Amino acid sequence: ERRVGFRENMDIKFLRPHEIVVSVDAAAGGVHAVANGSEAKIADSMLRTLHAQGVLADVGSDLRFSMRPGGNPGRRDFGGVVEVFTVRGSGRLDLRNRFGESVDVERSGTKVDLAMPLADASHSARAEWKALCDERLQQLGAVLSGAGGFTKARMFGPDDLLPAPANELVEALLDQARTLTFADVRYVTEHALPCFALTGEACRAAALRILTELRKRLTLCDLGGKALSSMEYLADGGRAGAGTAEGGIVRILDDVAPLHEALAQPNSGAPRYGRLTLATRDDLSAPGDAARDVLVIDFAGFESESFGLDSASRIVSAAAGLGWRNVIGYGFIGGPRYVGTNLAGIDGSAARGVVIELYGSEFGDFIGALLEGGTQVWVYGQGQSHVGMKGDEGYLFVLQDALNTCMYAAHGGTLSVWDTGSRFAVAGQNKVYAADGKTPASGFKSIHFGSPNEYAFEYLMAGGPNSLHVVMGLRKPDTRGELSLRPSPYGGKFFMSGAAAGRVFVFDPLVKLNPAQYQGNVLSSIPQQEWAREVAPFIAAEARRRSLPIRIDGDFLTLRLEGQWRRWRYDEAFARLIPIAIVKSAEQQGIAPPSLVQIVGE
Repeated sequence: ERRVGFRENMDIKFLRPHEIVVSVDAAAGGVHAVANGSEAKIADSMLRTLHAQGVLADVGSDLRFSMRPGGNPGRRDFGGVVEVFTVRGSGRLDLRNRFGESVDVERSGTKVDLAMPLADASHSARAEWKALCDERLQQLGAVLSGAGGFTKARMFGPDDLLPAPANELVEALLDQARTLTFADVRYVTEHALPCFALTGEACRAAALRILTELRKRLTLCDLGGKALSSMEYLADGGRAGAGTAEGGIVRILDDVAPLHEALAQPNSGAPRYGRLTLATRDDLSAPGDAARDVLVIDFAGFESESFGLDSASRIVSAAAGLGWRNVIGYGFIGGPRYVGTNLAGIDGSAARGVVIELYGSEFGDFIGALLEGGTQVWVYGQGQSHVGMKGDEGYLFVLQDALNTCMYAAHGGTLSVWDTGSRFAVAGQNKVYAADGKTPASGFKSIHFGSPNEYAFEYLMAGGPNSLHVVMGLRKPDTRGELSLRPSPYGGKFFMSGAAAGRVFVFDPLVKLNPAQYQGNVLSSIPQQEWAREVAPFIAAEARRRSLPIRIDGDFLTLRLEGQWRRWRYDEAFARLIPIAIVKSAEQQGIAPPSLVQIVGE
């Protein structure tokens, strides 16, 4: 028999992380596909093309990982070598790690059949489910038609609370995700919510936020044998081969009026949404109400590098320069780079208060690089390399992973992410003061709910007490939507190698971190005041943004692992690592270091 496939060796390609994405239709005769790209956007583009050709049911992935050097057998590590082979006629792909162990695609399942017209799918949805959805949306409409539909700021931004009927609809879908059919899900995501969004701008804002919550939280559910990729795609969406919209978010954004028409409408107290495409990019003009109006950009066809407004990064920069503060992007193809960089306001200084939300996949490198002015960038998907590079001030949220050299040489800003590639926060500088030399800087903070790869926090240096980093070391949710601990919270080498300053808190309740991994650094006790004022609120806020089952109660952290709630006192669960250089400096000044547990020699 003839075996065909590929074997990828990451150990010899350190600078490019190589992303593996897997789509498995578990139904009889279902298609299995594995794409390998030197960047995540390349692998994602392969799945998009296969979907456009009618080969794959959706463009999403049921498993994705950035290849990492090393690894250990028997720990579900992918390692730096991955091979995928098939025997002609077998109907399956054999995916194995460097140790010859089979790689399980836990979130695979049956895929949605988007060849079924939406009208037919909606008709076949269960009557009681449709009645529940319609009732909640009717209640939500009543709330928004009154005082709830008017605001001085944008409605339902990333951190804003939804009205009770909207939350009840979200919880109903998540609670019943195991038993709902794809027809049931399509009814609410592709029909009911997009139709509701057409009834007014406040309704559009609420419908978009409902779908965004579903996109974030579906991974935390038992989907009852349905593929995670299909469920997420129905919330998010993309394009069919003919270019028509699929999924809820893309349908809602496609229905936004052209920008010139939206701005011509009277300002009624609700936000106005206006959309630009590559063809209408020259219609870009200033918002009527910068606090409330929302600019929607379909990035399909925009270039990565260009001197004109056909550049994805330049049109965002131009929008910020005209005063836009609320920007939503979708439809990325080919990974245009530098989106969210060089955002200057009308007066030429760093634009303040810009909030950018990005949907879909195939995002480019350098998102949020040179971040300043308190800009927020929310990426509801997979990040690329160099996210937040040399950032100064602002917030970056990446729903899934990011690749190599994220936050490289950053001296400010916050990043929330699951996993990252190699050399995270290398040469992070932790700026102490703002430009006036007196005001304490916002600090450089990060949290990995998973883990960074090798050389994380290498050469971390300088800075004051307003900076900290947290590594939780959690696996991604399993087929039941449950979290679990990794064999070690950090799987690589050279953690904080050469660091001269900074604090990293590693969640390690089973004491699996090996001292050889963090040579040159010290395990020290965590002062209770430091936990209460800095670490605990930071973890709680970022867990809440992802709706993760993590609770902070005073000195205790409670976390649901593998279906069971576990509780630890903070100083029993977290390792606080600081460079030994700080300890030596303190000793030279006659200052006693805080109850060191262990000193690791340089």
